[in-house]
Amino acid sequence: MIRMPRVPAVLSQLRFVADLALPLGLREALDARRAFRLRGLERLSLLDARRAWLSGLQLLPPDLPLRGGLVVDVGANEGWFVASVLNLAPEARVIAVEPTPEPLATLRSRFGSAPNVTIVPKALAAEPGTVTMRIPTGSHTGSSLLMPRKAIDDMYGGDTDAWGVAQEVPVEADTLDHVVAGQDVTLMKIDVQGGELGVLAGGEATMQRTRCVLIEIVFVSHYEGDSPFPMLNRRMEELGFELHGFSDPYRTPDGTAMWGDACYVRTA
Repeated sequence: MIRMPRVPAVLSQLRFVADLALPLGLREALDARRAFRLRGLERLSLLDARRAWLSGLQLLPPDLPLRGGLVVDVGANEGWFVASVLNLAPEARVIAVEPTPEPLATLRSRFGSAPNVTIVPKALAAEPGTVTMRIPTGSHTGSSLLMPRKAIDDMYGGDTDAWGVAQEVPVEADTLDHVVAGQDVTLMKIDVQGGELGVLAGGEATMQRTRCVLIEIVFVSHYEGDSPFPMLNRRMEELGFELHGFSDPYRTPDGTAMWGDACYVRTA
């Protein structure tokens, strides 16, 4: 006797075959929207769903109450993470911290008039003062208070000096505790290109009032004095957080895992 597959299994197989015929970007957008619909976000467009996925928001606990909560974006750059959060939760309040002049100008043009977004034009460090922001040749997204390692270009397989320092810009630094000023934080996103421990050192009181942290992690050191994953993970555990999940890492052509995003939730 020939057994016919169950209808749900057939539908699943048909959807898999159909997905293979779609462009990669569209497949990723559809997968992202399915994931966010499971969280009750029925009206999210394909574009917004993919942007939220690229921002790492699928890593957050499903019950994290973004609506009406305070989100602190440390290293906001041009505001793509801010936009993704507000697409999911328009009622969220956001503090967006960005010191680098060029992306700061874009961030201000996008959200400077938004009543629920506060833009802080500073770097965050262990203590206030004036610090040097190093802007690489390739892209301002790699800007850091730390000096990039000379070997990093070779590790990415590049034949140009994309990680060389193009500019050194003095910027004002503040502490996380001063910027947040005693408020409870629903979600903290930290993307500061190796300066994570400095941010945490200046924000220990704030971290005690933070429910969830989305943070960039590196498996291979990119900057002089940065904090690869084992070191950063140990510090997050000391602050009372546990690892909730992490993204698929970016890999070099030879398969070396370089960086990704990790989500931590408060346990104590």
